[in-house]
Amino acid sequence: MKALNTAELERLIKLPKFELHVHLEGFVDLTFWEEMVKAQGTWTFERAQAMQAHFAFKSFPLFLKCFGAVIYSFLSPADFYRLARYAAERLKAQGVVYAEVMMTPPFFVNRGIDFFEMMAEVDRGFTSVEIEGGPQIKLIFDGARNFGNAEVRHCFELAAQDKTGRVIGVGLGGDEVNFPARDFVDEFKWAQAQGLHLTCHAGEAAGAQSIMEAVQLLGAERLGHALGIEAGSALEEEILKNSVALDLCPHSNLTTGVLATLDQHPLEAYLARGHRVSLSSDDPGFFRTDLIKELSWAWGLGGETLVKQVNQSALLASFMPPAQKTRWATEIAQF
Repeated sequence: MKALNTAELERLIKLPKFELHVHLEGFVDLTFWEEMVKAQGTWTFERAQAMQAHFAFKSFPLFLKCFGAVIYSFLSPADFYRLARYAAERLKAQGVVYAEVMMTPPFFVNRGIDFFEMMAEVDRGFTSVEIEGGPQIKLIFDGARNFGNAEVRHCFELAAQDKTGRVIGVGLGGDEVNFPARDFVDEFKWAQAQGLHLTCHAGEAAGAQSIMEAVQLLGAERLGHALGIEAGSALEEEILKNSVALDLCPHSNLTTGVLATLDQHPLEAYLARGHRVSLSSDDPGFFRTDLIKELSWAWGLGGETLVKQVNQSALLASFMPPAQKTRWATEIAQF
């Protein structure tokens, strides 16, 4: 990937940007993890070595193991203030003005962390950066399909119980091969009845059938990853007919081994065929990426014009209120 020159990079950072597919837990990197466990008093040399080995993953299953090890490092609501502020600061540094951040609360609630205390700390962390000129951040609760219907329903119920005003939608993540979308229709119908927006990881590690089920059966408004949509297929027609947006995460797919090279990524092909796409970093701490890196890659493909097209698509695909979208659309059009 050709590096942007200084002027191009500065312009990219200054562009008001929107990120739609990034996990709060995914902001954890080794630096953050070490600082957190040291503050907890739980750091040991052996534990640090084990975590370094986890972060050297080269496949999607090993990534999930690393993710699990990180999850079990969170011990109290106070850890979530630290994480929320860390995430918001990194978004702010990239010029992100609005983000929809995913989170899976049952990972922590099931281990005894109080949901409302945890959410209050998340809200406090985000707010502390917002008042410093940071991004507006909303939350999407992502159900972990690997743990079955009851856990996904639990996640969605927590979304409906949120008191911070930040939770605007739900999603479905995890192993889409062994836990297909068709198994979670009732949970999505329930969430929709609560007025929550619907997203779904689909086409990350499984194919077209997984994507079709997410669109037709779950009613997903946006799809995460969405690899494998063939030109002219019934699936493509369904996506275009329903204006389903695609949240693409190229470096995530590369790092987990889903793609051998970025040349295999369908960004340009999807755009040429009329799809609404955005770029996101997914789990930036794990994948050593961020939105600037994703958009820099896009800049290398099609220059500033392509970056602006993708960024505007992200704005339009977001779940922010229409009047707010209009204000931002006017601003980025003048950039």
